[in-house]
Amino acid sequence: MSCDLLLYWMTHKGEGSWAGFRRATAELMPDARDQNRKARQLKGALSDLAHVDFFVDGSQQWRVLPAMLAGLVIDGSAAILCGARTPELILSLQAAAVKLGCEFSNTPSESGPSRVALSGSPCNIQRTADEANIVFVPRAANQLLSAVDTVASLVEKAPRDPQPYNWDIESFDFNTRSWVEGLQLNAACKFTPRHGVPKFLLHRRHRKFLRLAKRDAVYAAAMLRGVNLLSYDAGSGLLTAPLGAPMPEKLARIACLCTGTEPTIDRGTRVYSSVTFDIASAILVAAGQSSPVVTELAQAGRLNFG
Repeated sequence: MSCDLLLYWMTHKGEGSWAGFRRATAELMPDARDQNRKARQLKGALSDLAHVDFFVDGSQQWRVLPAMLAGLVIDGSAAILCGARTPELILSLQAAAVKLGCEFSNTPSESGPSRVALSGSPCNIQRTADEANIVFVPRAANQLLSAVDTVASLVEKAPRDPQPYNWDIESFDFNTRSWVEGLQLNAACKFTPRHGVPKFLLHRRHRKFLRLAKRDAVYAAAMLRGVNLLSYDAGSGLLTAPLGAPMPEKLARIACLCTGTEPTIDRGTRVYSSVTFDIASAILVAAGQSSPVVTELAQAGRLNFG
């Protein structure tokens, strides 16, 4: 319930700062042992399920996304409520579902907002969305893929930044999957001032630094070094990413919207279930990852983002 209240508050505000978000989580969940960790966990849940964008345009700001019924890839007769949310909106959606022959469910979650879902024919889900004045996006993961920037394209258009001096420097180490002290070549680097927020840059040759988001910088460095962080098993439909190197936010969101659920944690990895072959392949390409799946599809000419 606390996370539902948090999302109601964020919907009312529309946008705000990361510091304000952390204060709100601490007030709503004062019993959490590690408040910073709890805030990061809630940030992941709200971002992965397309409720909120965090660190918008490289800033410390968050912004709530418009309300949307996201059609799931794995089940064309189901959709989940994403984006902005109020108690009145949920009641309106429930009433519309009953009226128009859809099954409505509101399932509490321990890690994020309640999972509000509809089941029914795509036609009835569309009519229910229209009745509740909500946008319905069938196969939402595919729609997001069609607009996502690849890591390679982000590197190409990333602005250059001068190296910050007299800041603490860490680089992401692919052997330990952690941030270590010092500056490495073709690496994601974290520069931390004495006061203020860290800055993440991709370090190329000749002290050339490119400004990228934290996760994008890590996957850009992996691409440059030929390091595979993601793995996919086509038989089980499981896509995995290291806990220490989570996927870029938009790609994680696409994987989650296959089923409308968050990833599970298993032996140091985030595991996304029921990710279809085509979507997993497109995610791997967008993340700059090489794999037998990507090679096979590239040779067959089947890779696309539509």
